Amino acid sequence: MKIFIGVLAFASFASSSLDYPRLQIVDRNMYSEGKKNITIAYLLQGFSSQEAALTSEVGKWLIKVQKQAETELTKKLGVPLILETTGIKVPGDELSHLLSTWISSGQMHADTVVDYLKTFFRKSFNPDIICLVTKATLYDSRHQKHLGYSKIYEFVSMVWCQCFYITSIKLRTAGAHLSTLIESSISPNKRSRWSKMTKEEKELYLDGCNIRYKERNKSGFWRISRCSYLQR
Repeated sequence: MKIFIGVLAFASFASSSLDYPRLQIVDRNMYSEGKKNITIAYLLQGFSSQEAALTSEVGKWLIKVQKQAETELTKKLGVPLILETTGIKVPGDELSHLLSTWISSGQMHADTVVDYLKTFFRKSFNPDIICLVTKATLYDSRHQKHLGYSKIYEFVSMVWCQCFYITSIKLRTAGAHLSTLIESSISPNKRSRWSKMTKEEKELYLDGCNIRYKERNKSGFWRISRCSYLQR
């Protein structure tokens, strides 16, 4: 299988520019004494709606890669983690059309795409990570192809975007690529002293992931809101 995966992580997503008076942030990791969850969803560009399922060949492969990345991350970070899949879908007509315009001769300009996707999903409630999966070949502004391509923002406190290329390689290698990209999104300040941090300090940092939202309905009751990226 030959695909590109563009990774966008949106954590602590209720930014000050958004006004949702009926919503209340729920830091679910904060109340978990066990493994810390990092939520991840997949957006499949150039695939059929039938392939956009966790039971499809593509879906099964992604889950295996994700599981390997989960194992790698747990070892690297020293904190038990779960990469929780929240969805898999094809983009809507508008986004699908735009993505296709950035593909020429089977190549996609990675920098343009990740910057746009960061903006496109900014006013949505999203999982911690959104992976764009495409059959195109990624290249940068210098027209160089990349096995790994990344634009790094701070994990948890900000938005970050990364892309990496996976060809016919072993699942373990693919999982290692994904885990490295996620690990590299940790803020430089935290990453430089991660090995010296206590387990409690590491867990506190990861409490910023797995953010959910409670919405007050007309009866005054609260319910957990699902990630709205699935409706975009």
